[in-house]
Amino acid sequence: MVLVVGGGALLGGCSDASGLTSQSAVFEGLSSEAVEETLALKGDWIASQPSDSQGAVAQSLVVELETCRAALGALTTWTETRSAEELVLPEPSDDAFAAAAASPGERQAIPYTENHALLRELVTSTGRDGLATFLTMEANCAWMPAEPGTSGPSIHDIVAAQP
Repeated sequence: MVLVVGGGALLGGCSDASGLTSQSAVFEGLSSEAVEETLALKGDWIASQPSDSQGAVAQSLVVELETCRAALGALTTWTETRSAEELVLPEPSDDAFAAAAASPGERQAIPYTENHALLRELVTSTGRDGLATFLTMEANCAWMPAEPGTSGPSIHDIVAAQP
């Protein structure tokens, strides 16, 4: 399942109290826009985590944001065109995993693998409804705004309001 987090907004910009920036090695292979947005939305919460896990927590949150946005895009396309599109999901590079490891040489568990498998299974088994189910699960997509860079409704709320 997806990591559920609390926390408030950060001061802004692309750096947070943890010292992570959009250029940090833990984010290699991920969208810089998603990294900056995640650091702005969850930077204080990331900084409140133990210092040896901040990189892994931040990386996981960025993957979560990109996954939910990809699923929302696929749901929107499916709803508008009645056809499915290939679901392209984010994956940090091997170097990013190494950079996020709590100790040198440690291989981080891949926290989103199960989440990606669940999403693909829901889409395979129930199509458009599977995307909607994924996006409205309690542990998914509730903390992120539907539109990048806004404080508007969450992805979860937008999808839950659809018929």
